[in-house]
Amino acid sequence: MSWNVRGLGKLEKKGRIRKLIYERKADVVLFQETKKVSISECEVRASRGRRNMDFMVVGSNGTAGGLLCIWDPDFFQLVDCCSNRRFILLSGTLLHTFNYTILNMYAPNEVSSRCKFWDSLMKLKSAFPNPWCLRRNLNEIRNIGERVGCSRRDKGIIDLNSFIESCELNDLPLLGKRDWGPKPFRFINAWTIYPSFPSLLERVWQEARINGRAGYALFQKLKLLKVELKKWNAEVFGNLSAKLKKAEEELVALNILAESRPLVEVEKIERRAGRGEVWKLSRLVEWLWQQKSRVKWTINGDKNTKFFHVMASSKRSRNAINSITVKHEVFEEPAKVKYEVLQHFKRQFSESWVRRPVLGGLFNSVQSSSVFHDLEAVFSEDKVRAAVKECNGDKAPGLDGFNLLFFQKLWGSVHHEAMNFLRDFHATNRLPYGINSSFITLVPKTDNPLGLSYYRPISLVGSLYKILSKVLAHRLKRVLPVVIGETQSAFLGGGESVVYGVGVDEETLASFADTLNCKVHGLPLKFLGLPLGANPGRKSTWKPVLDKVRSRLAGWKRRLISFAGRLTLIKFVLYSLPNYYLSMFKMPSGVAREIERLEASFLWGGNDLKRKAHLKFGCEVNALWRRLLCSKYMIKENNWIPPVSSSSRYFRIWRDVLAIAGHNQPLEEFYLV
Repeated sequence: MSWNVRGLGKLEKKGRIRKLIYERKADVVLFQETKKVSISECEVRASRGRRNMDFMVVGSNGTAGGLLCIWDPDFFQLVDCCSNRRFILLSGTLLHTFNYTILNMYAPNEVSSRCKFWDSLMKLKSAFPNPWCLRRNLNEIRNIGERVGCSRRDKGIIDLNSFIESCELNDLPLLGKRDWGPKPFRFINAWTIYPSFPSLLERVWQEARINGRAGYALFQKLKLLKVELKKWNAEVFGNLSAKLKKAEEELVALNILAESRPLVEVEKIERRAGRGEVWKLSRLVEWLWQQKSRVKWTINGDKNTKFFHVMASSKRSRNAINSITVKHEVFEEPAKVKYEVLQHFKRQFSESWVRRPVLGGLFNSVQSSSVFHDLEAVFSEDKVRAAVKECNGDKAPGLDGFNLLFFQKLWGSVHHEAMNFLRDFHATNRLPYGINSSFITLVPKTDNPLGLSYYRPISLVGSLYKILSKVLAHRLKRVLPVVIGETQSAFLGGGESVVYGVGVDEETLASFADTLNCKVHGLPLKFLGLPLGANPGRKSTWKPVLDKVRSRLAGWKRRLISFAGRLTLIKFVLYSLPNYYLSMFKMPSGVAREIERLEASFLWGGNDLKRKAHLKFGCEVNALWRRLLCSKYMIKENNWIPPVSSSSRYFRIWRDVLAIAGHNQPLEEFYLV
């Protein structure tokens, strides 16, 4: 538990602290701004309320600052520590199993002092390489949206974000858990490879007897299956992490036994079975966390499960709606937040237009198309199955909770009911009630959104509706070339609500905007993601590209990805991010250097190879790249000192090598010639 108490002097506050520690059952407690020059052991015990405890104090400077750390030595075993006026660092072991470092800190108020403070902490990170748990008063924000009415403070924000990225920290929400109601059911992909799952599905599917139309019957069967899956998940599938830990412990015990004596046949069979069980459970756990993380790729050889766990936690933190601001009023209680969300979208989905624009003109008919008859043909199972296979199975499910991977993996069991539903729709042109109901999920448009206008609503429809839509979309795709003219290059999206005028007087523009019910804006503007009217030579124009690179890097935790994996991500992901801007603009050299700096920091930082000079030129004598450089810069192939001129520019390490060579001829001859 962590708390910026802003003073520990009052008896009333001490009582509140003791009550809160008791209610939360906290084993580690961190306080900032105690505002006490010294704290006695009696005062600490009065706050803690337990006999078994250790603590460490940093006194305040008058009434400014002050830190206090209290912990249960049975829970956290201290190995090493250090402190100064701004922080307390505790390095130890959690429950005798997990090594990590706790950092309790209070950052300076001045930007320049904070920058030096971040540098000192980053140097400590190399001395304490275990994972850090940091609770802090940073006196800084990560972006402008975190503080209402905040003026621009790019320097402090950049320094803080650089510190967080360098130390590979996740910024978790500071609010406690609140009741937002029951969680919806979601199909878990790992169920499909569990041995008893197919038999469960067959039993539920065969025993269910539903009367009614085909769509209604399928809908009700999925509801019955959902109930049985919840029960089966609790009783059979169970806690995978606990099962994996138990299986690993049993396997380790057999391996230790094998080192002391030869195993008998029964023990050999048990060890083989144990290895298979550990591998199977590891695969299930990895797939489970991959689904939660929504990561669409894996990196062979890296710590995938831990990486997916970090990504899932980061995603949950990023998407959490802890509060909303409506007309300068902040709402945090779940009931009030739900009400304001409901009212907002009621207004969004209601229409206020008095007069709609009329689209006139002649339109092409599709009746002359050779594939016109396919638009109303009976659905064939082959085409339906092909459409199901094309869908992304991991897309977020709708109200029914079943994603498309369920239908892809288990099509053989459910295809009969699915085809009956599609044929019934073809015959009656009607959908069963509720089958097209959907969730509305809110996706943040920006970091730390304040109000509901900062979210983009996305409708999550059910899988049955997705399958039907996919099949119909395939049919429309074949006749669209007849309807769309050759000169039409794109559709006009329904979200176009702003009109820009170039070379048009304001009165004409205002009249046109009033007719289309649009707003009026001027240059510079963004069109298809590109800034039009902005100066491409300024670094601020390229800020979206730099922010996108930093955003990607913040999501990739380099300590969980191998060096080869990091190199692959840089080549195939980061290199492609500026391409869209580069298709129109020339990148300034300062922006290019900044991108290279970010990539280099991600590649080499936190790695055993960090800050090492990689001078392979003198070793790989026959390499093609070396011969190419020798040819280009006129270097003799039996030597690796290039011709030196006063106008030449060299990398810093190479300059140091040449400086040594210039002052010590024997050393140059020994190492370089």
